[in-house]
Amino acid sequence: MKVVIAGGASGYLGRHLVQAFAAHGHSVSALVRPTSSVTFADGIRLLRAEATRPETLAGLFNGGADMVISALGITRQADG
Repeated sequence: MKVVIAGGASGYLGRHLVQAFAAHGHSVSALVRPTSSVTFADGIRLLRAEATRPETLAGLFNGGADMVISALGITRQADG
């Protein structure tokens, strides 16, 4: 069993990745925004943080991981 952290887990691709890794017996932590209403099956750990704000990520990954998957997408662009 691998420990997997998946960023962007509330999006279309991220949701499918989380479910696939869990179905294959991996321990999955799903990184979602604090305002996300996404739900997952029992056994999938939700990590609520804003990926663009490092201070919200502090302490979330202290247990380590074998894989980190990013399905983060741009939903709004601030630089024009």
